[in-house]
Amino acid sequence: MVGVVTAVVALIGYWSNQHIKRRETKIRVYAEALLAIHHYEELPYAIRHRKQAEDGEVRAELAEKMSDVFARINYYQTLLNMDAPVVGQAYAALFARTRQYGGPPSARGMEYLSRCRRRGHATGRVLSVRQAG
Repeated sequence: MVGVVTAVVALIGYWSNQHIKRRETKIRVYAEALLAIHHYEELPYAIRHRKQAEDGEVRAELAEKMSDVFARINYYQTLLNMDAPVVGQAYAALFARTRQYGGPPSARGMEYLSRCRRRGHATGRVLSVRQAG
């Protein structure tokens, strides 16, 4: 009887340790996925504040950085979809929303900004609570 109790206690300890380890891994992956979105949000600042260089070295570095950010976002999107489809869908929605209001400027967006500047309009965009939610 003592052997059975010892085995049950050992199994319970093993299962609880594995559960804690899996949970810590998920938390780390979720944090890294959100960090990838944050790096995407910072791309416009890196582009705007880049050093002016005659050669294409700075542009190549920025292109590599952008490629790395997009690769990480795709990686975490796939990983989260495989782990929990609901979380993967929420991550995709977060990225879509972030692309809508932030991230690297598109050609159309740059045309809009230049038109606004020529006309002397403010170009900042303030989101209301309703828009952001």
